Amino acid sequence: IDCDTRAGKIKVSEFVARCPPGCLGTKQAVWGTDIYASVSSVCGAAIHSGVIDNSGGKIHVRKVPSSSSYKGTFSYGLRSLSLPRWRESFVVSGTKQQKGITYPSILEFLPSRTSRIRTGHFLSPRLRGQQSAFRGPAMSEFPNRDYSPPHAGGHHQKPAIAVQRMGSLGASL
Repeated sequence: IDCDTRAGKIKVSEFVARCPPGCLGTKQAVWGTDIYASVSSVCGAAIHSGVIDNSGGKIHVRKVPSSSSYKGTFSYGLRSLSLPRWRESFVVSGTKQQKGITYPSILEFLPSRTSRIRTGHFLSPRLRGQQSAFRGPAMSEFPNRDYSPPHAGGHHQKPAIAVQRMGSLGASL
């Protein structure tokens, strides 16, 4: 994975990965504290939670059910954002692997699609014709790989390990 990989883009519900060094100043944002919205950077969440520092390292990621809200905080040099609701969450921990669980050696990525965040509300393309509880202008609309929040330095990190693309859906660790 690289610094901007989001948990929601990875097919499996639990995995171990290595974050490269230098993820503190990358473009992908983090939403939440302790429990993060799946639209967040996996490595950014690992730094924010204190599992790794800006020098990178191995992390354990587990997807969990969605949360009714994600609270933004400043922790370990990274500011996470608040989000009232998102469709999927994840938690990050150290790499102590549990017995009886087989962790994938290849991570498959879901195909790209555009996400919309409205002050924290996800608007599914299926729901465009339906009324939203949100009243106000959209905060941001972005394709999965090109989102750059206004506070980011626009700096893109190279992966610390070789990533081999397999078609349009897979990457080898």
